[in-house]
Amino acid sequence: LRRQKTFSSEPGAIALCVNPVGMASEDRGVQEAVSLDCMENYVLYKAFDIISEGSYKKLVVRSKETNEQWAVELHGKVQRVTAVIKSVLQEVNCLHEYGKDRLQTMC
Repeated sequence: LRRQKTFSSEPGAIALCVNPVGMASEDRGVQEAVSLDCMENYVLYKAFDIISEGSYKKLVVRSKETNEQWAVELHGKVQRVTAVIKSVLQEVNCLHEYGKDRLQTMC
């Protein structure tokens, strides 16, 4: 596993780059950048959904289906963060194949 520092052109972005050794270059690793705005929206979305016991998520989905701009933008940001989280979890689940060196590189 090689560690590669990645800097996003977006100010205040959180960058993730994990590249396992021995894989084809097109299949190698995860590289995503998530803006702080996306993360903030994701956290607030999850918090409001928990507080409202699922009602907020339903409101966002209904509003997105009627093409309300705020809901479309919010849904896109939440989906982007969710995709990055899933990628990280997938990498963590593959740790047993590469051992502790991979964990050190991810951290």
